Amino acid sequence: MPWRCQPQHRLTLYWSVIAPEKSRAQIEAEKWILVVPYAPGKYCLPLCTLPFRRWMLFIASFVAQFCNGSLYAWSILNPHIDSYIQGRSMDAMPTQNGTGSGSQSTSSLPPDQKAVVTFYVAAGVLGFAAALSGPFVERHGPRHSLIVALCLLFVGHVAAFLSMQYKSYVGLYIGYGVFCGAGYGIGYIAPVSALMKWYPDLRGTAGGFAVCGFGVGAVAWGDVYEPLIAAVGMNCFFLVFGSIISGILLISAFVLRTPPPNYVVSGRNVHGVKVSMPPTESEKLQGHSESTERVSVVLEEIRNGNYMNVFDYQKQELGEAEILYHNKVKSLRIRECVFSIEYLLLYLVFIGAVATGIILMSRVFSIGKGVFRQDDHKLTHLVMYLALCNFLGRLVCPLLSDAFIQIAQLNPAFGRKIIVGLLLVDQVVVLAFLKSLIQDPNAFGLFQVVVFFLTFSYGGAIGIMPSLLTDMFGVYNSGTMHGIILTAWSICAVGGGLTFQHYFFKIKDSYPMEQMREGETAAYIFNFHWLMVIACIGLALVPLVRTNPVDRFYPGYQYSVCGRPLVRITKKDY
Repeated sequence: MPWRCQPQHRLTLYWSVIAPEKSRAQIEAEKWILVVPYAPGKYCLPLCTLPFRRWMLFIASFVAQFCNGSLYAWSILNPHIDSYIQGRSMDAMPTQNGTGSGSQSTSSLPPDQKAVVTFYVAAGVLGFAAALSGPFVERHGPRHSLIVALCLLFVGHVAAFLSMQYKSYVGLYIGYGVFCGAGYGIGYIAPVSALMKWYPDLRGTAGGFAVCGFGVGAVAWGDVYEPLIAAVGMNCFFLVFGSIISGILLISAFVLRTPPPNYVVSGRNVHGVKVSMPPTESEKLQGHSESTERVSVVLEEIRNGNYMNVFDYQKQELGEAEILYHNKVKSLRIRECVFSIEYLLLYLVFIGAVATGIILMSRVFSIGKGVFRQDDHKLTHLVMYLALCNFLGRLVCPLLSDAFIQIAQLNPAFGRKIIVGLLLVDQVVVLAFLKSLIQDPNAFGLFQVVVFFLTFSYGGAIGIMPSLLTDMFGVYNSGTMHGIILTAWSICAVGGGLTFQHYFFKIKDSYPMEQMREGETAAYIFNFHWLMVIACIGLALVPLVRTNPVDRFYPGYQYSVCGRPLVRITKKDY
């Protein structure tokens, strides 16, 4: 019956992204810095008569990601939440009561560590919310998407506030973990998707700047949490903090937008194709016809084996290969992108690039304390420096990829793939050093240096991925592709973190108490081994990601090296 097909049809429509059209009222409203909608298709008069410039999106995106970075600082809240809900002091030490029975008073015991589960729930939901909301972000734009995100965040913080009143961990897991996790996921990809469209000439720089605020927010909000708890109390913390970041995100949402129709900058449109001026309707039809004819010529060359005639294009050329590439990328459907071999390989490469960084960043303090016997002051500074390296990696590596592509005149996707490969090489080398350094209690200085390199490469991989996905799968699929690949981050944060913790305690507890340091060292070395395996797998898969347009869109499968096909499997009906 027809109605039985409706849910499937709606699902198909949802995952089919069509470039949204803008009304005249929206175009006029978006000429100013703040765009405030009050009804569908209706906008308030300009609240600020400052004309909009695309560089303003850098600030709005940075601020939005800065707020999202508050999730990274959750570990500071764990002891305060556990102490408040369980009614135990954070500084409590196990002592015997006065009965002489050997039993301990409940209030004298340190609180159980249950609040940390909230972070795992939120981190897991973040990735999957980003994946599922990708088509919504592309269809409705960054402004509406960020408003939805801040609403989820506010509801989540209110639910967390009520959970503190009723001292309920379950309410905290659902309220903050699910609602705020979903809000962080949507709020993470919305600014990135917008900047990818505004900066076809500097995609790497734009993507890196969009995500670097996340790392800065983790450090900054960590310094805010303690004074805010002291001022308003743990019982009111979530209500106050949720109101603060919701207000900040609302202002950022009013600034974010997608480009106007026929947008061209530095001679390129949103897809990165070189154009001389916005085309008229007749020119569009004529250009489409000419493009189709030239693409047919390219395909004929492929069929005849004249591979060198259509070899990978250089950035400043507008030859048949680039025309083929951009026309194919623009026509890609989401399911074609998601189920492509390239995306599967990129997903695994991304896991290899972020697993070590995200797992070790949360354990550097413990390593410094248990293995190197350093004081809290030094380790606190180390954590801050790591956050700075994470920030620099997210910003500098994408910027370097733009410069590398421009100087070497490379296919953008190929240039960024090289940078990702170098970042993975760095991680493999660092892990090899860590296995030996951690056995020397006097090597803390060198340990800090190699961990700085590790964190920089971790941030670089996160920063460069949005622009690489846009180059590979098109500007209107980038939000969805970026959202789905963030599930890899969630898997590493939750699954990888729990796996690391499981083996750490299993190996450590097998040693006697007087050999605690040796037990911790052995546990870390074992975990470094399987992390290196993951990084090596990611590195080995990088060359298999095909960025050459002829290989990618060959009718079948083709893999080439230096312009010569090594593997060629042609479809039977071609």
